Amino acid sequence: ARRREGRGREGDVCGALVFLKKKYGTHDVSRYQNSSSLCPDMTFLCGVNASMTSAKKTFGECMIALDCAMHVEMRVNIQEDPIVTFIHQMIPHHRNAVNMAKVLLKHGQITDANDPDGDLVAMLWNIVNTQNE
Repeated sequence: ARRREGRGREGDVCGALVFLKKKYGTHDVSRYQNSSSLCPDMTFLCGVNASMTSAKKTFGECMIALDCAMHVEMRVNIQEDPIVTFIHQMIPHHRNAVNMAKVLLKHGQITDANDPDGDLVAMLWNIVNTQNE
């Protein structure tokens, strides 16, 4: 089985991120867990609700926190130099891609049945390895 185990702090919807931060260097997004104050009236992922399985709800809430983090961190002031503005926005954009890849590696239930050639896992690790530079 390719799925890795680990648990985060109690109440941490991205508990995998706490575990993965220690093991893989995941950027902390815990302050974005309650996205209603930081990303009011924004919907990043539809259909996350209390009637879902616990694992699916946790995954959805984690993805919402990651998306809120990216949205907030990409809010920058425009600079005189367009390259500077571009870089200020691309850093959180790529950090989010890395975090999303790590969460899918942790919670994606990737098996030989849904990734028989290992292409998905290879792509996810490629995102982690190349977008962290």
